[in-house]
Amino acid sequence: MSKGGGALPKIAAPVKLGIGAALGSGKQWMPWIHEQDVIYMYMFAIEHDELNGAFNMVAPEPATNKQFTKAIAKVLHRPFWMPNVPAFALKLALGEMSTVVLGSTNASAKKIKAAGFSFSYPELTEALKDIYKKA
Repeated sequence: MSKGGGALPKIAAPVKLGIGAALGSGKQWMPWIHEQDVIYMYMFAIEHDELNGAFNMVAPEPATNKQFTKAIAKVLHRPFWMPNVPAFALKLALGEMSTVVLGSTNASAKKIKAAGFSFSYPELTEALKDIYKKA
C-alpha cells in the first residue's frame, strides 16, 4: 500500500469525500501489504540464500473489502455509512473490470513468517496510519 499509487488511492477517494462504501458483498478478500514491508521482504530474500520457491508478498492479517474500506475511513476520520455498492451496478459501470473489484483472493504469509521474516506493519489500521501520516 502506498498513497502514491496502486489500489489504495482509488479505494480511498470516495472515503475522503465521505461516501465510502464496501463493494458488492464486501466479503471478498483483499490482500494488502505496507510498502515498507515490501522493501524489507525483498531484502530478507536477498540475505537468505536458503529460501526456495514462491512466497506471497502479503501482510499476515488479511482483510475483506468492507474491513479495508472501513479501516481507511477510521484512519482518515471519515464516515462509513453508505450502503454497499451493488455488484450489478459495478458490472454496469465497469463491465469486465468489475471482476477485479468483486473478485476475492486470500493469500497467506505463513511461509515467509515461518522462514523468519518479521513484519513491521502486520495490522491494517497501523499500516494505514503510517501511510497517511507521511506528507
